[in-house]
Amino acid sequence: MDPKKYLRLKQPLDIGDISYSDSLLHIKDVVGSVMPMDTFVLMSKALCDSKQKKQFRVHLYSTGKQQSREILLRLIGDDRLPPSSSNLQLMLRPVMIAGLGEIKLIRSNLHDHRFLFRINSKFAEQYKKLFSLNKEPVDHFLAGMIAGCLEYFFDETFDVKEISCAVQGKGSCIFEAALSQQVS
Repeated sequence: MDPKKYLRLKQPLDIGDISYSDSLLHIKDVVGSVMPMDTFVLMSKALCDSKQKKQFRVHLYSTGKQQSREILLRLIGDDRLPPSSSNLQLMLRPVMIAGLGEIKLIRSNLHDHRFLFRINSKFAEQYKKLFSLNKEPVDHFLAGMIAGCLEYFFDETFDVKEISCAVQGKGSCIFEAALSQQVS
């Protein structure tokens, strides 16, 4: 199977060695499993509906942040690309590699480190299919992945907040990102 087709990437990845075989995703020398989105949605919903939902939301966010930083570290190493919108878009590839959806930078202020992203979240789409609409955004892991990508790129601490979610009846998910002390 062609990993580009499996990962639904429109362009070849030029930032590392990625392959898919025997239901395992290989990023450089690290092996990962490919989890069905239903499983991820069910696990996340069970955790976030528990009595400790705030704690689990923070945990999903932190895990996403760590995961994206690890993917970028393995693919690129410690080399930093110069700040630009096109390089930032490249740094967000772990979101696509993880199969969470195509991410678009819709507003960028490189000087103030404030960004707005639109994602057709595969997680939110599946959540909506399984559970219908929800009052609150559900992409905690994805928000963490975006934060991890930004932190890797800028070597600064970022907070990412989902301000609009497909499970709220919106067309896509919108995430606001800023340096930790700047998030509204």
